[in-house]
Amino acid sequence: MGILRDMMRERIVIADGATGTMLAARAGDKCCDLLAVEQPDAVEALHADYIAAGADMITTDTFCSDPLTLAEWHLEDRCEQIVRAAVGAARRAADKAGRRILVAGSVGPTVRNISLSTDVTEQQLREAYARQIGALIDSGVDVVLIESVCDVRNAVIAAEECRRLLPDMDLVVTATLSKIKGHLVSGRPIDRFVDDMKKIAPAAVGFNCSYGAVNVADNISLMAEKCDFALAAMPSAGVPDASGRFPDSERRFVDVMESLASCGRLNIAGGCCGTTPGHIAALAEMCRRYEPRKI
Repeated sequence: MGILRDMMRERIVIADGATGTMLAARAGDKCCDLLAVEQPDAVEALHADYIAAGADMITTDTFCSDPLTLAEWHLEDRCEQIVRAAVGAARRAADKAGRRILVAGSVGPTVRNISLSTDVTEQQLREAYARQIGALIDSGVDVVLIESVCDVRNAVIAAEECRRLLPDMDLVVTATLSKIKGHLVSGRPIDRFVDDMKKIAPAAVGFNCSYGAVNVADNISLMAEKCDFALAAMPSAGVPDASGRFPDSERRFVDVMESLASCGRLNIAGGCCGTTPGHIAALAEMCRRYEPRKI
């Protein structure tokens, strides 16, 4: 392991953009992660589009693939099958790229916040994460991406299970933000989040989705002053309107991200809900002009 850390020292690593919002129409009422089993060519094609746009790291279609979340669709027994199919689609696209592409295994927050939940135990949460992360590791991901963190305790448990299964796996942890600067969506202050992350020492830490690029950029700048971590920014394209349309154009998205790159505050740059291969192509072109944050 350690490939991601080496890449981040050389340049700003470009991650992909949205998976779920790009595949939602195909999924319909079904779990989006099931597409890797039922329509693997479509999932592979999306990964290929992001690679063509300049992504160095693509994210598996496994955001909802832990058993607790899959149970919402009565799919909990298919966790390993879905994960294997999703990693397979990403790996096939990566292997055809003609350059080194990292496959990041997406681990979402589950449908339980352990700090508040009364219907699941910490052991059950650990077992759920262990099944998903174990399948990701066994299928050959290069990175485990614990993303959209709401309850930091969930993220710590996921990281602990990953470390137990493969101690030297590169971990990236990204949280979702409140509208109030300096706080996660849970209300936890960023300085407390930094302290939490020091205990698990991820390869990079940062924010994803949230309320768009400005929201993420403001808080990445704040975090840069509080820690020595490599920093990851993967914002949404803003908050969708009633028709589901995301407001941030490629130009607006990249202009905001450039405010971070030009100040040396980025190691990983990508997108989340509403971002497209077009956003990532513009982001990759911009990031080539700047050096990564020193780590």
